[in-house]
Amino acid sequence: MMIVLVNNRNTEKSVSWETTKFIKRKGKTVMQKISYAEFRKAMFKFNEEHPEAVFGKPALYGVIVFTEDSFGKPYTETERSYRTNNNQKAFQHGKISNSIWADCLDGKDLGVRLDLYMYDGWKVDYCYLEEAKK
Repeated sequence: MMIVLVNNRNTEKSVSWETTKFIKRKGKTVMQKISYAEFRKAMFKFNEEHPEAVFGKPALYGVIVFTEDSFGKPYTETERSYRTNNNQKAFQHGKISNSIWADCLDGKDLGVRLDLYMYDGWKVDYCYLEEAKK
């Protein structure tokens, strides 16, 4: 499965190439799979580079995809994928909480507290970042 993101020149300037891990192919920005550690690092870095982003905009979005064996029954890749953003306490220095709120890409499971499920055994398969939105 390949996800092609809309190339928005206004947002490319707000996030460094190293942070986004995007690949350019034929004029389009294509997602690259990264580990959860790289995902967290990118979210922290974005918040450091954009202190105003913690309060709203710009925002860096990303998707966390969980392994098939994290669940008791089979789910599609879309049903195992959750979109979140940099405005989560887990990606901000000095926060007491490590909460990560996210919405499933299938649109059925909204406002899920992922950090609790991750603590209970959901395993991250891979992540990817989406372009920052102003």
